[in-house]
Amino acid sequence: TMALITLIQLSAPVFAMSFSDLKENHWAYVPINEMADKGILKGYPDGTFLPDKSVTRAEFATLVAKSLNLTSEVPAGFTDVVEGAWYAPYVNAAANAGLISGYAGQFRPEDMITREEMAVVVMKAYALRGGKAEAGGLEQFRDRGEISDWAAGSVAQAVKAGVIFGTTDDTFAPRENATRAQAAGMLWRMLQKN
Repeated sequence: TMALITLIQLSAPVFAMSFSDLKENHWAYVPINEMADKGILKGYPDGTFLPDKSVTRAEFATLVAKSLNLTSEVPAGFTDVVEGAWYAPYVNAAANAGLISGYAGQFRPEDMITREEMAVVVMKAYALRGGKAEAGGLEQFRDRGEISDWAAGSVAQAVKAGVIFGTTDDTFAPRENATRAQAAGMLWRMLQKN
């Protein structure tokens, strides 16, 4: 019995970071903590992570760029990404690598990113890392008709690759704002795949 207890203790993940609002039974506990340990994501000064908080486009671009070790001081041409903004080197790097795009010269850094937008960016990062994407994977979602045409291919590939899951077994919720936990989970799975 003692050997079994020791084995269980050894197999439990040990992380350098710990967040006061993230319990071990949270579905994204391992992805969030592993990404934090790697310095890809951070919590808040009060020690929380806020896993259900929505993610801005600037925050997600930063997470993607950090996941791929990308930074760039070369402006990507967005009129609303000012030099010196905390996210500027990451947004510029992600845009210069072809991972993100804007709207008529603007990036809209403070807008919330949706789940379908996040899937598009992550699959571009997946391809940049050499991942081979396959189509198919939307059949189980009863709300698949709500996925925008420009995102459907990427969402299908992300689901097929096991990089993203639905919010339930049969819903994808493409236009819902992505949460910090979802962003961490998707990027963590993308990094595991290739």
